[in-house]
Amino acid sequence: MDMNRILNLFTIFCFIIFPLNAFGINKNCQFPDIIDESLISSQSNSTILDIPNSKPRVYYNYPESNLGFVNEKLENTSNVDYNYKKVSTWIDTILSEMFSQEIEYSFFRGSDFDYQLSSHTYAEFKNYVNNPDWYSCKGNIECQKYKTGLSDLAFDITNQKFTEGDNFNVIVTDLFIDEQEIGANNSSIQKLFESTFKENKSIGVYGIKSKFNGNMYNIPGTQVYDKATTRPFFIITIGSKTSVLKFKELIDRDALKDVKSKDKHFTIFTSDLILSPVNTLNINKDLFDFNNSVREGIDDWSSNDEFIKYTLSRRDSDPINVNFNLSEIQLPNTILLQNLTIEPTIWKYKEKSNNVCWIEIKNNDLVDISQNNETISLSIFGKSKLKKIKPKEIYLINFKIFANDLGVTEQDFWMSDWNLDDSDINKVTTSGEQDFPVLNLLKIMRKLDDIQTDEFKRPNRPKSLPIEFNLAIGLDK
Repeated sequence: MDMNRILNLFTIFCFIIFPLNAFGINKNCQFPDIIDESLISSQSNSTILDIPNSKPRVYYNYPESNLGFVNEKLENTSNVDYNYKKVSTWIDTILSEMFSQEIEYSFFRGSDFDYQLSSHTYAEFKNYVNNPDWYSCKGNIECQKYKTGLSDLAFDITNQKFTEGDNFNVIVTDLFIDEQEIGANNSSIQKLFESTFKENKSIGVYGIKSKFNGNMYNIPGTQVYDKATTRPFFIITIGSKTSVLKFKELIDRDALKDVKSKDKHFTIFTSDLILSPVNTLNINKDLFDFNNSVREGIDDWSSNDEFIKYTLSRRDSDPINVNFNLSEIQLPNTILLQNLTIEPTIWKYKEKSNNVCWIEIKNNDLVDISQNNETISLSIFGKSKLKKIKPKEIYLINFKIFANDLGVTEQDFWMSDWNLDDSDINKVTTSGEQDFPVLNLLKIMRKLDDIQTDEFKRPNRPKSLPIEFNLAIGLDK
């Protein structure tokens, strides 16, 4: 046998036995459509944090029950400060920093027999907002029966289409709402929330405790209650998610910078829960944890840096583990994404003359996924899973992680701690409670959560995709 024939036979032998080490990926090779789409979407999926120059409107609630927020008394020794007045002092400055358009100021209150909404100039607003005389009924018993009027205000905001376009609404209220004012599924409050989500806008609910010196008139079954020394009030913001979050940031920076975390809580309800999705181009390689049974890189494939590449031993490799933190992916202060599923798609490299070099194979048992609160944990490959695919090959895998639900446990949610159910009113009032809770607060929260969840699960809405990435592996024996 001559030397040339021996060399030819050796080349054929190497091609059969060592295809992975002998040949790199053809640079003209076409990647699967899913891979190309993931790369394109990664390039266009930049986080938009611009704040639109919206028209700002401020609505302050002023039933006489809110007089205690602005009426200061030295004998109130509560550690909580007059945070209602701090917000009132800063709110115009904060909105002026955010928007160049003129701010509209209004006060509102209402009941079954009357509803009042009055617009004011900046000077009038500053004169009234912390003035006890403005809130006081001065002996007018009918005035003492005024409720929040939030349902009427909700009707006005929806009817005037202030949930649409570049509008930003700020409502300051004690949210002390009875069952009738909350209403059923066709109520004006419900319709306001639905309209906001329909327009892809967000609702921020910021609860803040404040010193309180006054009477409460709107407690069912109780004519007047005068024992409260602290009460929560709320800032409800309606607008773009970036505006809602920016307003919260500035309120914390200025008015509430010294308020303890236990005395203030914020949640944003939105149909757009993803802030910084993990994609194939921004994924952090340092998140991948593995031992020396896994080697970084694939021999003879140095191009295509957008792929994370590993060489694994089919017989001996332990899993590659990776943890993602949802707090870095979701909008801050949102209800947590839950019930995550992962969809892997795998292709085997096989060079063809038409440059279509990747053949999809049926094997979805490549990864295990689990979630512990904000931590998403993946365990990828491992001996038991790798035994199901052939050695001495190159594989390309696309992983998509979808969120199927939103999850909040009411007993662990901050609104639960501040909530007062109708059935507990007598127990709270007879005990002389000084840190007075908020009537039906959880019922408002449930409305928001239900509407947000319905929007999240709307049949024609694209599935929420917080994480997508590609891996390439070279598989040894």
